[in-house]
Amino acid sequence: MTDSTSDPWRPARPWQIVRADLDLAHVFMPLSSFRFEPVQDAKRGSGYKIVHNFQAPHPNCFGDTFLRPVGTSRPSFETAAKRKTLPAYDAKTAADYATISDHLVEFLDRDHEVRRLEGIVRVPCHAHGGTLPKNALHGHTPLWIKTTIHFYQFDKVIDGDRPLLLVRAPLSPLCPTNTDGTAVGLA
Repeated sequence: MTDSTSDPWRPARPWQIVRADLDLAHVFMPLSSFRFEPVQDAKRGSGYKIVHNFQAPHPNCFGDTFLRPVGTSRPSFETAAKRKTLPAYDAKTAADYATISDHLVEFLDRDHEVRRLEGIVRVPCHAHGGTLPKNALHGHTPLWIKTTIHFYQFDKVIDGDRPLLLVRAPLSPLCPTNTDGTAVGLA
């Protein structure tokens, strides 16, 4: 996460989600695009909001989310993912990205101080028409729930030049379709 910019979130780079666990796929549509826009809040201070470059997957997703910088640890991508870089995302590298997501989650479970943006989002607990496991609340329409979300940024990862974004959100235990979901984005 080292960056010559004093604020790595500030560049108006568009982030594009290229893969998401089933848990988050209905919230971050593949190939959707968004950016982090700096905001000032009288009560919460300096932070960021998510601004979709097109239409949000759900009109109410992330609309009023306030993200604040948290953490002090700045591990390299190589330390966290056990790998130096990733190739550009395509069908051939999809499994690679899923494996890297798992490595990053394992690392983040050990180091809770990694720099990130953190906030509370209001999202549906599962997609409409999603298959529910046996122990789920059968037949319920998606519930709008609040959950914590973390955004981690690692620079110079994709082809050794472009940044990687890891999104992590533990979702509602009432809906076992969703557990601890991750999504990966590129700029």
